[in-house]
Amino acid sequence: MLAALPGLYAAAASTTPLTAAECEAARLHGGRAARRAVASAVRVAVARALASRGVLVKDAIRHARVGVSTYARGVPPEYGAALREAMRAALAAMPDETTPAARRDLARRVVGEVAAERRVTATEVMTRNTVAAREARGEVVRRLRATMSNAEAAAALGFTRLTCYRLAKGGHHTADDRRRPRPHHGASRPEAPATLGRRMLERSAAAVGIDVDAALSSAGDLAVAARWGAWVAMREAGLSLKESGRQIGGRDHTTVIYAVANIPRRLAAGDAMLLASIEAARSVVA
Repeated sequence: MLAALPGLYAAAASTTPLTAAECEAARLHGGRAARRAVASAVRVAVARALASRGVLVKDAIRHARVGVSTYARGVPPEYGAALREAMRAALAAMPDETTPAARRDLARRVVGEVAAERRVTATEVMTRNTVAAREARGEVVRRLRATMSNAEAAAALGFTRLTCYRLAKGGHHTADDRRRPRPHHGASRPEAPATLGRRMLERSAAAVGIDVDAALSSAGDLAVAARWGAWVAMREAGLSLKESGRQIGGRDHTTVIYAVANIPRRLAAGDAMLLASIEAARSVVA
């Protein structure tokens, strides 16, 4: 559904004197309030069209680049007609993804997108039991569940509903597909070497041109890229969220969750520093 965004913007903008690029821009320059209001009407129409087809409202607002208050309030009354026309045009341009065949095609496209972002093959994403493949499957399920129900996503991927639920939550896929082996009764889970995270951070920091102290303490883009790259490599090595955060600056596990969730978007946007950091950290266990 989100792949249809350019077409939705073009259809909605065709009802106004503005271009699709102007309507999609987060802010129009020049000080002409009327043009900004019309552009807001188009963005609101696109967001509401997405929401009408099952996209979560928070995702529709984010992808259409419209503010929460603007989405809820709409546009000034004098631009209500422009909003209604843009809404009709956007709904007419929405692809039909309600049939099982259309959902299977969408699932294949999403698997291909995730595989390209994570530099693996589509077959590995769907069949391998490595940590990277499991996380890729979870990302596929989460993207599909933004536009369809859990049962529909399961049918499109050939999984069970319980499997889709576990993948979306980051859990294991089958009895043989656990992130790490369970310890015997009364035994403690083996800890990863205390120096593993440090060595990964050293490599990732060197790759972006800073030292480890700066990577641990700074909030700049280079330090964030170094930390996030080390966390990716640690997760692929089988470390838990808690261990990954503790070994790099004593961060909370929620910080690691946030980083891992945003890395695909940064890579898709062409973040070369983050990619170099990830590859350098991976070389520790290569």
